[in-house]
Amino acid sequence: MMAVAIREVQRAKEATSEGDTLTFVHRLVLNQKNNPKQITDREVMTHAFGNITAGSDTTATALRAILYHVLKDREVYDKLCSEIRGANLTSPVPFAQANALPYLAAVIKEGMRIHPSVGMMLARTVPREGTELCGYNIAGGVEVGINPWIIQRDEDVFPQPDRFWPDRWLPSVSSDYQLRDMNRSFMTFGHGSHTCSGRWISTMEITKLIPTMLLEFDMKLVDGGRSFGFKNWWFTLQEGLIVEFTKLG
Repeated sequence: MMAVAIREVQRAKEATSEGDTLTFVHRLVLNQKNNPKQITDREVMTHAFGNITAGSDTTATALRAILYHVLKDREVYDKLCSEIRGANLTSPVPFAQANALPYLAAVIKEGMRIHPSVGMMLARTVPREGTELCGYNIAGGVEVGINPWIIQRDEDVFPQPDRFWPDRWLPSVSSDYQLRDMNRSFMTFGHGSHTCSGRWISTMEITKLIPTMLLEFDMKLVDGGRSFGFKNWWFTLQEGLIVEFTKLG
């Protein structure tokens, strides 16, 4: 993956023009040309490498989490299949069609809430002059942050936080006030100006793939999920998601 990153950065630097597509790497290189002090070669490489790793493992982790919890809960599975198979969708499912399914959106969000792809603190560095946070004076240079696994299990915001319950995201179930608080506390992709730049393409991929799979197959956990587990290596990568697929129709 590092070799791929090095090759793409070099290709962007050698390009005489950006062509029709301005890629993430092209923009980094352009920024560096315009202001060499703003971003170093090392930082360009770090961002390019990060895009390769983050864009695959995080989306895969989210997909596994969603499917595992859906397949563990027959009521959720049946409700999701009913919505998808009764919506007159084409396969592979276009994003516009999938994005119009409210229960699918709730299932995806709840899966990423209960098992965010990052399991450690999303850190920020306090400015040199220091700051005050929640009544505490924090010195400059100190790293502060919030772990998505903690804030997304805040009982005051998410009642029964360890329960996989997609309905909590539906306007018919939760009030506008509750939905606002839940969305403010949803940190799977980070928050603020440092929100993950790949959030929307990842969401698009997941939103298209899950209904396409459920249009084509019935699925069930082979061993009831007993082999499923995960380790936190910054990314919360799972193992043991063993699923039986049965072709429909």
